[in-house]
Amino acid sequence: MVALTDWCLRHRAIVLAAWLAAVGAGVAGALGLSPLLSSGFSLPGTDSARVSAVLARDFPAGPGGDFVLIVKGSQPRVRARRAGAEAARALPGGWVSSTELLPAGSAAAFVGTSLSSSAAQNATGALRARLGSGVLVTGDAAVQHDIGPALAHALEQGELYLAVPVALVILMFVFGTGSALLPFVFAAFTITPALGIAWGVAHVLALSNYLLNMVMMIGLGIAIDYSLLVVNRYRDERRQGRGHEEAVRETMLHAGRTILFSGLVVSLGLALMILLPVPFLRGFGVGGLLVPVLSIACALSLLPVMLLALGERLEGVHLLPQRLSERRHALEYRLWASHTSWVMRRAKVIAPLVAAGLVLTATPLIGVHVGPSSTRTLPQGLASVRGLVELQAAGSSYSSDPTTIVVEPHGTGASLPGTTAALARFDRLLHADPEVASVSSAQQASSGGDLRIELVSRLDPASPQAQSFAERLRSVLIPAAHFPASVVVLAGGGAAYATDFVSRTLGPFPWLILGVLAVTYLVLVRAFRSLLLPLKAILLNLLTVSAASGLMIALFQWGWGSWAGLLRVNQIEAWIPVFMFTLLFGLSMDYEVFLVTRMREVWDATRSNQRAVVGGLANTGRIVTAAGLIMAATFSGLMIGSIPTMQQLGFGLAVAILIDITLVRGLLLPSTMALAGRWNWYLPRWAARALVIRS
Repeated sequence: MVALTDWCLRHRAIVLAAWLAAVGAGVAGALGLSPLLSSGFSLPGTDSARVSAVLARDFPAGPGGDFVLIVKGSQPRVRARRAGAEAARALPGGWVSSTELLPAGSAAAFVGTSLSSSAAQNATGALRARLGSGVLVTGDAAVQHDIGPALAHALEQGELYLAVPVALVILMFVFGTGSALLPFVFAAFTITPALGIAWGVAHVLALSNYLLNMVMMIGLGIAIDYSLLVVNRYRDERRQGRGHEEAVRETMLHAGRTILFSGLVVSLGLALMILLPVPFLRGFGVGGLLVPVLSIACALSLLPVMLLALGERLEGVHLLPQRLSERRHALEYRLWASHTSWVMRRAKVIAPLVAAGLVLTATPLIGVHVGPSSTRTLPQGLASVRGLVELQAAGSSYSSDPTTIVVEPHGTGASLPGTTAALARFDRLLHADPEVASVSSAQQASSGGDLRIELVSRLDPASPQAQSFAERLRSVLIPAAHFPASVVVLAGGGAAYATDFVSRTLGPFPWLILGVLAVTYLVLVRAFRSLLLPLKAILLNLLTVSAASGLMIALFQWGWGSWAGLLRVNQIEAWIPVFMFTLLFGLSMDYEVFLVTRMREVWDATRSNQRAVVGGLANTGRIVTAAGLIMAATFSGLMIGSIPTMQQLGFGLAVAILIDITLVRGLLLPSTMALAGRWNWYLPRWAARALVIRS
């Protein structure tokens, strides 16, 4: 760390030029990122993916093409046909596959195109302008076109009206000087390159519309965390009489090491999402990995350069009277020291009470319902979503998301009597099933090979009950039809897709958790030089994540938050628990590393557990609290707007951070360390040798 800092300070111009070039390239890439993002969830290797491939290859023209046009008023079907013909002329390779008369005096025209998904999405605006306000344009492409700006608007509102103002106020109060601007400069140097790299990744990997929100929120939060840590340590070094440049070097020796380990912990959890067999989550893993890695690089290279060049100047700009700031610092130190001593004296009572409260808060996890996204989880004010809701209310098969069964005969299997008899048996089974609303006749591909059957369920395709039906369809109904061995029968779309999505997302989740825990433990043993402290940190973080998830389920799935304007949902989207765990586990561990590394310094100097815990919290507690409050405000910005998924994610992340900086770091951490005593710092020689740790 010393060598790296010295090199960066000697070559300040090179470091600054490199980061300015990274920002410039990042801005260029970020400007072209939005059109490359998608709201879809592809599942390669599943039956649903195989069904989609067969439909695209053998049944290119069918209801539910790229666009659906809804027309109201007099002669709606005639006007719908006219609008469909106009759209077909405007779109490359366009055709009108069908029209459908809807209740309440409206009609829909289904229009397909030869455009790719992203190209159809980009064509939505021009199509609406050409058809005029009298035609409601919806469909998958239109939804993807609308959801991006809606997410960007929600992010903008959250940042402008909540995250940035709260961050500014807290930073001005905590810093009291011009150094309050440092985190925003830091964030600009990390967020823009991350978005630029994401632009390149988006050409080879499916990235979600939510990526922009995630990178902005995490980037700002981590920038504030690291800036607070570095500036606070720099001030401590100056108070001890060190000169400006010496204080910068000493700051990076200690705070830089802390940033390295905390950034690695945040990165590891998010990076493990890359291993999940869901491109959507792999994209999150890539995006989540970029931010902390770039933050580490920026903190260890650019931040000491900025501190050396601007530190004294920024510290000389007093937003609060200097005498008041110094008195407040001394008062806060005494308050944290007094609070920590009080907790440690009552550790036998506080530790079990707080732990039991968090376990009780986590109990709603037992009744969690998870599933894929549905119409209900989309912003209801968007034009395309209103169109989907109207189609759904009318009972259209497009909005009902029918389950599609593909029958793939090999050779002459389609004409064999056994296949014909099996199709008849299958049709009778489906018509007799109480959960099936309608079944289409088997439609043969134009090539004369594959067959397609569509069934509409009486259940919401995203519901747990519909997922159970899909499992029964695959495991009971299809085998009961006794198709010949040469015939392959696959179910996809609708409830079958929902089943595949939940299975692919949550199936590997326990292994993901074990992987995160194992790697985190090894990293923290190295950071803390202890066998017990990493284990305790992992348990406390699991309590934090579980309690926050339990509250999220109670407020959204159970509807306890309806009075506050939180949108009630029947289930939590399956990717949210995965993302919450990996992100929160890293961010919560961030604060643990901040606190415990400072405690370790005091322990090394005094060999007193009491002094180590009190000294660590007294020096770092206010910084962790301020950083946590800003991070919670940043995540709370996701709750502004009408996007249920963002509300759930923002609430879960914000409440977890608040639980972490109050109950966990303020009460559980010092009380459990008091109970463990000198065992906190136990590291046998064999473990030190194995991990190459110097005691």
